[in-house]
Amino acid sequence: MAAQSVADLVARYEDLQKRARSEKNFEKARPLWDELYATDQKVCGTPLPELHDAWATEVDHRKKTQLADAVARAAIMQINTIEESYKEKQQELLDLIVEVATDGQFQQKQIKIDKEPQQVAIQPIHTIESDAEHDWVIRRPTADRIEVWLPRHGWLFDTKGALVNEARPPRRDGDGRAWFGAFLPDSRWVTTDLFADDKVLSFFSRDGKWLKELPGDGLVPQQKNNPSWSPPTIGWCRSVRTGDAFVASVGQDGGRGVALVTWNGKHRVLREWNEPWKLCFPRDLEPKGLYVSLYVPSDDAKIRMTREEAGHGPFVGYPVYEAGAVSARIPNGDTFGFWPGSHNVFIVTEDNSTSTYDAFAPARRRSSIRRTWFYNDDGSFAGWIDAARIADTDALDGMIFVDRKQRLTSVGKDCAVRDVLQFIWPSGEIAQPERIFPDVRLGLFVRNEHLELAHW
Repeated sequence: MAAQSVADLVARYEDLQKRARSEKNFEKARPLWDELYATDQKVCGTPLPELHDAWATEVDHRKKTQLADAVARAAIMQINTIEESYKEKQQELLDLIVEVATDGQFQQKQIKIDKEPQQVAIQPIHTIESDAEHDWVIRRPTADRIEVWLPRHGWLFDTKGALVNEARPPRRDGDGRAWFGAFLPDSRWVTTDLFADDKVLSFFSRDGKWLKELPGDGLVPQQKNNPSWSPPTIGWCRSVRTGDAFVASVGQDGGRGVALVTWNGKHRVLREWNEPWKLCFPRDLEPKGLYVSLYVPSDDAKIRMTREEAGHGPFVGYPVYEAGAVSARIPNGDTFGFWPGSHNVFIVTEDNSTSTYDAFAPARRRSSIRRTWFYNDDGSFAGWIDAARIADTDALDGMIFVDRKQRLTSVGKDCAVRDVLQFIWPSGEIAQPERIFPDVRLGLFVRNEHLELAHW
């Protein structure tokens, strides 16, 4: 098949996919899906070298992106037919997926950490207990507060490191649905799941006295025309940046919706998709949505970045990221977002293939290789670093990345390395950062399986 006809076939597939997904009428959508399936079979039946050649010679950006995904999908299908023992062949196909995702520039565009780290002494302030089965939830709800939660214990600190309050949810058989609890800056707090799947937001005073509860059904009512809609569990909740209300997501599998809830119980459903990020402390609210379909807005809320992954089948583990002109299928893609004040994006990958991995263990006890990839807003691949994003720089003109040696490297939007630091305990041992807040010189560090709040 000629390179041009391969490109046209792939373009036809992409066009059919968009039309089929957007068509709400079943009778009109069915022939589109039928043609989409037939076209996909033709694409998948094209020899991989032929697809790769078409990608390599294509000059139109949109068509090249479409061909890159066709190459990746064909390689993934082959990976799933190869026996586990043929590691070398599997690696060749993985390398091919990386090649088309990075326009053949993966090796050339590594951001190398060549500087020796400057060692920075830190002083412990407060020790936070650990949980054998859960990771800590850490948030910056307001400019002057930091909170840490486990299912049965919450801590609220000011940005000088002082402990403002502690919460101890009186749980029965619930565990807090992964968000565990949320403080207001004045130290009142809420939680859910005191009883498993209790579907209510429970309010507590500063001293831990239960005050009231609001049912999820009242916060985001059931749609009358959709009786099978998601049950009204409280999926997540946190204080808004002004500290005078909460945003609370109701429902499972992506949720029914998000409500703004005041302490006196007044509430309204948020209508704009990006309102939660506008209301919360800047750049602290992570991507939201269904676990296979997540999204996050840029800082100016003008575009969104999405992560789409198959829920089952051969494409699990190969999510597609899109944001404006950016579109890339990346193996082992994990977390993602935008550079500060920019439409350029980052994607963190996590590879557990060379480690002992327990999907049910807290992340801090997993051994994995984490890397961060960068794309410019025009869709071009900008580079990658052998480290994972941990924070923004103090001036919001770059980001900070932590590697396996616990070095913290700050990188600008031009992908140039600036500073390399390494935090050191008074005993001389290297500190393992879990979350840092450079603007207030505070951080949370894993030490002897516990969490230490420390300053520098």
